[in-house]
Amino acid sequence: MARVVTEADLKSLAEFHDEHGHAVSFYFRPGDGSERDGALMNLRVRNLISNHFLCGEKSHGLLRDLDAILELSEAKTEQPGQVKVVFACHDQGIWCEFTVPSSARIVRLEAGKKFDVSPLLRLLHPGNGLAANIA
Repeated sequence: MARVVTEADLKSLAEFHDEHGHAVSFYFRPGDGSERDGALMNLRVRNLISNHFLCGEKSHGLLRDLDAILELSEAKTEQPGQVKVVFACHDQGIWCEFTVPSSARIVRLEAGKKFDVSPLLRLLHPGNGLAANIA
């Protein structure tokens, strides 16, 4: 369930480290709310997963996170103008889901040793340069 982003959340997410590179950062806002537009954005999420994450051998935990993210992206939303943000690392028991008001249209999915919090900072504080200070 989505919750409000706190300063403590930002700090712990920015400091998180997973040696195996399974820290998943996901940002998603489906667009104008039309069924066609939503389907196109879901296709983009599917393509990101298949093109960038399903090559070679992957951990069971990473695959579970990607499956949950795909399910989340395909769920109907009653919150237009909201960006879904997820930080996940199944192997370390992390699943942080946030909903952030924004008109930004975005689909971003990355995995690495650290969570990518800079887009979240830009969504929370557009134009103040805060992202450069933490990222």
